[in-house]
Amino acid sequence: MLRRIAVAFTLLAFGPATAHAVEYDEWTPAAAPLVVRSAPVTVALPDGRALVAGGSAPNADGEYLPVATAELYDPQANAWAPAAPMSTPRQGAAATVLADGRVLVAGGTVKPGYWDTVSAELYDPRTNTWSPAADMGYARMFHRAVALADGRVLVLGDVTNGNDPGASQLAEIYDPAADRWTGTTPMRSERGGFAVARMAGDTMVESKVGQRHVQGRTKAGGQSQQRFARRRDNQARQAYEAATEHAARVLGQRLTALVTGGDHVAVDAVLGDPRLARFPVVAPWLAVPDPRRGVLEQAVADACSVRMSVTNR
Repeated sequence: MLRRIAVAFTLLAFGPATAHAVEYDEWTPAAAPLVVRSAPVTVALPDGRALVAGGSAPNADGEYLPVATAELYDPQANAWAPAAPMSTPRQGAAATVLADGRVLVAGGTVKPGYWDTVSAELYDPRTNTWSPAADMGYARMFHRAVALADGRVLVLGDVTNGNDPGASQLAEIYDPAADRWTGTTPMRSERGGFAVARMAGDTMVESKVGQRHVQGRTKAGGQSQQRFARRRDNQARQAYEAATEHAARVLGQRLTALVTGGDHVAVDAVLGDPRLARFPVVAPWLAVPDPRRGVLEQAVADACSVRMSVTNR
C-alpha cells in the first residue's frame, strides 16, 4: 500500500558540494562542516549557533551508515566545532528546540535497511551533553516535529518502510516537563506523493511534483474492513499509475543515468513500467521525506554533489 512515492529524476553531470551562508540577500562561502552527512537534523539554537547531528556518513569503504556524531556551527566565527555525540546513531530523525533551550531529537533509522526507532534524547547546549528521553509510541523516520505554543512537541508522520507501517498517519505529543509521550488525533488521510525531474547538466529542464489521495486507516472490521482495504488498494494503484505516467513524460527517451530515493517499494513499482525499466539507475539512493518542491530541489543538489578529499603533501 502506498503512502509516498519517491523522488526519481535523471542525472547527467555532477558538481562539487559547497556550504554557504546568507548575508544581505547574497550568498557567501561558509566553512565546510567537519563531517560529510546525509539527512542529519539541523536546528538553530537560542544562542545563535546551529546544531547538526546524526545523519549518515561514509565509512572507510565509502558506504553511508547512520552516525551519532554532532557538531556546532558558530556564524560569528564562521567555524565548526565538535559537539558531544548522541547515544544512538540516527538518520532521518526529527529535532525540535524546546522552550528551555534544550533540543529534542527523536526517531530516525539506526542501521542500514531502514530500521527506524522509538528512542529519543535531549541535547543541552549549555553543558554540551545528551540525556535519554522517553520512547515514542511508534518507530518513525523522516517524520515531522513541531514545537507547540504550550511548550510541548507534536510529532507526526513516518516513511512507510519502517518498523511501524501505520505510524505515517498517527501523531503523538511529547511533554518535556513530564518526559512523557501521549497519543493524539491521527491525521485523517495520507497522500501518495511523487516528484520527478529531468536534468541537463546541473540545470532542471522539466519537473513535476504531485500527490494522489490514499485513504487513511479504519477501525472497522469484517466486511467493512475488506471493502476499505479494496478501496485503499485501488487508490494506491492509481497513485502509482499517476506517478508512472508523469515520470515517463518528464524523463523522455534518452537518459544517461537515473537517481532515485524515498520508498523502495514505490520506486520499484514505478520503474517496473517498460518505458522506465531500461534506464540505468545509479547511486546514491537519496533519503527523501514527503516529496515536495523544496525536497525535490534538495534531492537534485544532493545527487549533483560529490565527496572530495584533499590531501596536503
